[in-house]
Amino acid sequence: KTLLREQFPKIEKAFGFFSYYLAAHDLLGPMPEWWVFFDWAPLYKDGYSAFFNLLYLSALRQMAGICDVLGKEGKSYRSQAARMEQKIIRYFWSEKDGCFYDGFDPRKKKVVKKTSQHAHALAILLGLKPEHHRKFATRFLLPPMRKEQLTDKKIIEASPFFYFYVLNALTSLGGCESEIISFIRKRWGRMLDEGSTTCHESWNPQPGYTSLCHAWSAHPVVHLTSILAGLTPLAPGWREFRLAPCPGGPDRVDCAIPAASGDIVVKLRRTGKSTRLQVRVPPGSRGRLELDGLTKKLKPGDHAFTI
Repeated sequence: KTLLREQFPKIEKAFGFFSYYLAAHDLLGPMPEWWVFFDWAPLYKDGYSAFFNLLYLSALRQMAGICDVLGKEGKSYRSQAARMEQKIIRYFWSEKDGCFYDGFDPRKKKVVKKTSQHAHALAILLGLKPEHHRKFATRFLLPPMRKEQLTDKKIIEASPFFYFYVLNALTSLGGCESEIISFIRKRWGRMLDEGSTTCHESWNPQPGYTSLCHAWSAHPVVHLTSILAGLTPLAPGWREFRLAPCPGGPDRVDCAIPAASGDIVVKLRRTGKSTRLQVRVPPGSRGRLELDGLTKKLKPGDHAFTI
């Protein structure tokens, strides 16, 4: 709470800046005096951008949550978020085509019929049109992943850094783990094959023009940890965590996560039809194992299972 309380006036000031750019339609419009960066992908920016407004909706919801944590009044942020959600669906959603289009041109009063991974990943993560989420995955998120980078002509593909949100959206739906693993192996494996020891900023980078050491592109570490080892935090400092290793993962997994009072250690070995799992839970943490129908609480100490 200390950090949130310290930064709260500055966060409010940032929202004041963006509220200045809310147009008559209660949507964020162009900011011609600023460099508006979304991604290196060719997302729509000339009028109302679906992606920009989805990001703003996320920010409003997060701010309402921060107000709750600090015991402050968050009603105005919630009401703004509710209005923003309605506007996003009104201007960018097509019931006929079952998709969010990337932009709306206020001068022509027409939707810009481009589609992107970006808008549909955020729509999933923000819970918009949940009855369509599986279709968002199969129509917009997965197709570019199955092809060579930047070769899909119908869907705007994310750069390496924004794939964090694409993969998060797929993870939230479940059932896409093998696709995610295959994608990481192919795209980031290529960086390794080319001799890289760090992650690239963009697909097909040109040395001297784009970064070959881009911290935001290193997110496969997070996804491999959560999918292969099945470790996800349920409380700050990993004081509580969930352990649910991927059923179709590799035969050997060794993973250590630094928690508040020591390392959470997971070792997994598959031989034939049996799986041997060893888990170390540090003092001050507790876990919940979910594997092959088994659910078990894990207290601090060493645990071993054969399944």
